[in-house]
Amino acid sequence: MLKVGVIGCGAIMQKAHLPALAITEGIKAEWLVDLNDQAVAREAQRFGIPHTTQDYKQVTGVDAVIIATPPGLHLSMCSHFLQQGVHVLCEKPLTIRADETRELVKLAKEKSLVFSVGLHRRYHATHDFIRQVIESGWLGKLERIDGEEGGAFDWECQSTGNMAIGTGGGGVLIDTGSHTLDCIMYWLRWPETMLQEYRDNSPEGLIETDSEMTFTLPCNGAEVPVRVELSRTRTLRNTLQVFFEHGMIEAAATRPSNVWFQDKRLARDSEEPTPIRLALGNAADIALGDYYNIQMEDFACAICEGREPKNSALAVAPLVQLIEDCYANRQPLDEPWVTFQTDTPLLEGLVL
Repeated sequence: MLKVGVIGCGAIMQKAHLPALAITEGIKAEWLVDLNDQAVAREAQRFGIPHTTQDYKQVTGVDAVIIATPPGLHLSMCSHFLQQGVHVLCEKPLTIRADETRELVKLAKEKSLVFSVGLHRRYHATHDFIRQVIESGWLGKLERIDGEEGGAFDWECQSTGNMAIGTGGGGVLIDTGSHTLDCIMYWLRWPETMLQEYRDNSPEGLIETDSEMTFTLPCNGAEVPVRVELSRTRTLRNTLQVFFEHGMIEAAATRPSNVWFQDKRLARDSEEPTPIRLALGNAADIALGDYYNIQMEDFACAICEGREPKNSALAVAPLVQLIEDCYANRQPLDEPWVTFQTDTPLLEGLVL
């Protein structure tokens, strides 16, 4: 039985990781850590966790830890447990800076430890399908990629840790964008990217709610243009579109069963081919939350079998580097959807 320490007791831990731990065979939570004593006491009782503390350095006697704290704390926490020879599953984004990610990956390799990052969308059959289409050349040359993901932000945050630039690292880009960009980079096996332009609406010293970027990815000797738009204030298309020489694939950003493709070669005369909806494996029968269960099972099996999990952190450095490059080259974003005007900054005096 693998003994696990749970670091952080916020919304994602309560809603996803702890329930996944509870139903995964061969793994058991022994410690629960958070500064919020009430949340710790409640969740420890709910899931039968025997030991609690406010200090993660007091956690002992565990084989693995799950870390779901603000990103600014990930480096010190991951480093501490990897140094102790403990396997780590850390929520995304893994770190705020790429050099921090590389430091942790090097340490995990030296210690021969399983090091996972909570990018659970890699388990969606959609993304393996798109990768196979690209690599097989079934629809011809990959020409461009366009992604949009956005809606009103309604996550039930337990603290302001992810809302402060120092501990959260940023806003919609580093949060939602970690998933969106990882999917795109997963298709091409995490190549190095070339940022062209990044724009967001962040006031100085505060996080952004809307952003847009363009960059290129290498594929078969060519540079493929990519555009990604993200928002916490507007409902966007919420799909990833992949355009090929002979057609296109469109996948819903968060719903693994919603995939369509078009093949121009099936069209009659000059008519636009009808989009065909695909059913990939049993994706239609799996709820989004179930992917945390799949992720937890893969993490436990990877430890027992001495292999890399599907959401291994070993290849995530290019993703963190792209996000870091975006923030370093930030330009102001035009917001034509904002219709009011004010002479007083809306966030004046706000302290996070």
